[in-house]
Amino acid sequence: MMTLTTLQQLIPEHQIIHYDDQQHVATLGDGTALTVWYYRQPNQAATVVAGLQLGAVEETVPHLWAADVAGQLCGTPCVVVTAPHGQQLITITEGLSHTQLHQLGRQLGQILARIHLIPVAQYGNLKGGEGTPDARASLLQRITRAGHQLVAAQIASEGDITTMCDQIMALPMSAHYAAVLLCGDIDPATVWVIKNGSNYRITMLSSWSTARGGWPGTEHVRVLANFAAEQWFSVRVGYGEAYDEAALFASNHVRESALLAERLGLHMSRAAITASRGDHDSARQQWQSLLRWCAQLHPETIFTDTKDASA
Repeated sequence: MMTLTTLQQLIPEHQIIHYDDQQHVATLGDGTALTVWYYRQPNQAATVVAGLQLGAVEETVPHLWAADVAGQLCGTPCVVVTAPHGQQLITITEGLSHTQLHQLGRQLGQILARIHLIPVAQYGNLKGGEGTPDARASLLQRITRAGHQLVAAQIASEGDITTMCDQIMALPMSAHYAAVLLCGDIDPATVWVIKNGSNYRITMLSSWSTARGGWPGTEHVRVLANFAAEQWFSVRVGYGEAYDEAALFASNHVRESALLAERLGLHMSRAAITASRGDHDSARQQWQSLLRWCAQLHPETIFTDTKDASA
């Protein structure tokens, strides 16, 4: 883990007057607070570095001070960023009115509309390597990968995975546009806010290990899914309103019909992630839910591993 000596090696041009190795927070001579984020894999840290560098023009994107992507100095991959200011949104939920939540949702929509103006080289990995040409190919790649995981975990049959992928890819999607920066997985725990008069202001988005290049709709379905609980209804409303007002292309708007394929793809990917963690019972429940969802969209489709797919 990071020590004062290691941190001084990473940012030798700055005076560090204090380092709290329990909270992983350093204080510089001018009072600036830095924090250290740790990751399990080098590719996660490298993704964070790439995402923060691309998003540096947006003030709610953390400022990157240093990184030990391979963990050569710290023993584990890490990055050093400006410490979050304020509180995580999830910690103050109970005290917020619908108006305050709506305004926070509008801020989030405006922020992401700006971030989604940042072009990236390709759909997929921010760090280079093989990408995909467009939103459809990106979605197909993700659900195909999820399908392999579900088959390997014996959650679904190969035939049903093929049918599911065909049904998802038959749904309408956005027209082709160049890839833009996607944050990856914004949720109430990664949105930081401070009190601003009678309302709150977003100060930082702190989740970047799953950042990628893609179509904004991919981000929309994750935001809406992560704020799906009833308490976040006003956030979702404000988010959609503000994003649609700010978006340059109508095809990027927050519209259910345009997002359905991505929403089903996210559900399939999350079932695969659950299976990969060894929780096969929950993964089967997620898969059955997805089967029923698709059966409602395509009543003529018959899946082999559920008897109530059309229920």
